[in-house]
Amino acid sequence: MVIHKLRRLAVSCSLALIVLAGCSGSTDAPSDLSSEPAAEGVIDLEVWGSNDGYRPIEKGSKLYELYKKTLGVGIISPYVEWNGGTTYQNRLNLKIAAGEMPDLFLPWQGIESNLAKNGAIADLTELLPAYAPNVWRGIPKDVWDVVKANDPTGQGRIYYIPIVMDYGRYAAMIRKDWLEALGLSMPTTQEAYVQVLEAFRDQDPNGNGQQDEIPTGGRQEARWMDHLFAMYGVAMIEGYPDWDLYDGKLTYSAVTPNMKAALAFLSKLHKEGLLDTESLLNDKLQWDGKVQGDKAGSYYHWLEQTHLYLDNMYKNTGVKGNFSVMPVLEVSGLSGLLQQEKGGEPAVGRQEQQGSDEIDGHLKAAEQPVR
Repeated sequence: MVIHKLRRLAVSCSLALIVLAGCSGSTDAPSDLSSEPAAEGVIDLEVWGSNDGYRPIEKGSKLYELYKKTLGVGIISPYVEWNGGTTYQNRLNLKIAAGEMPDLFLPWQGIESNLAKNGAIADLTELLPAYAPNVWRGIPKDVWDVVKANDPTGQGRIYYIPIVMDYGRYAAMIRKDWLEALGLSMPTTQEAYVQVLEAFRDQDPNGNGQQDEIPTGGRQEARWMDHLFAMYGVAMIEGYPDWDLYDGKLTYSAVTPNMKAALAFLSKLHKEGLLDTESLLNDKLQWDGKVQGDKAGSYYHWLEQTHLYLDNMYKNTGVKGNFSVMPVLEVSGLSGLLQQEKGGEPAVGRQEQQGSDEIDGHLKAAEQPVR
């Protein structure tokens, strides 16, 4: 019963809890696993993942006690600023270099490959079926096959736990309250969307008497603007071009005529002041600040985090905004698509080199990153 509830929670919050729940079918630690016990005889695990402004989980806190009671282990999770992964990765690298690798952590930008090659993280191939059977059974075999095929050691082993999602989490969001204030309908075509962006630019939808609205935009490296590419049928995930079938051939979307047409459209929006002029300079904090500051009319991100944007907008400005999902826009002669993937980032763990195969006892995992 406890495992079932935690796994449902993990779908929306954290893969870390799936692994811990899978390992906690018994509260007794396996005999070949070890860790430094807390004073009460309970093992404490230091967990690093993404953080969207929440307080750290400190030893003795209410959340710590809840995890200890529910999982049989204590969870300590310091606040580590995410900032698109940049600040997080820098701090994680420093932590690893100092020989203080967290017990559970989210790797970023492929850091797990070098860690696996250097024997710094646990080989989970046999550990997962034995000590985390719910995780093992809950992830489809074809996903595990991909993980094994991407083993950086070339041995077909498992060094990380993939995050698997069987639901669509991405969408273009648009300020419904702005549409209503200006008497506009939800756009369904590119032409209608441009008209909405022009109205956002010119008609002061936030009602502050200033022409400070940003119709739409995104972040560095043209990321998180997938809604502007989707209408052209450009396969893309979080701003990264992907592979798909074009004219019956598997092709990298970045080199297709679809991408060329999408970039021409972005250039047009930029020239007409409909795209944030700092889109290629914004880091996560800067772009989120504009969305949460009652400035941006349309953005692209995870549906499940819309409430965070609205909550921060209210805290920052006192405005009770209202976002709605905007459909993939229609462009004449093209078939739009919004790319979704079942698999997500890996979650990995640490291995102490105390012998050829000694494990330090912590099946490692991490939260789905906040982007």
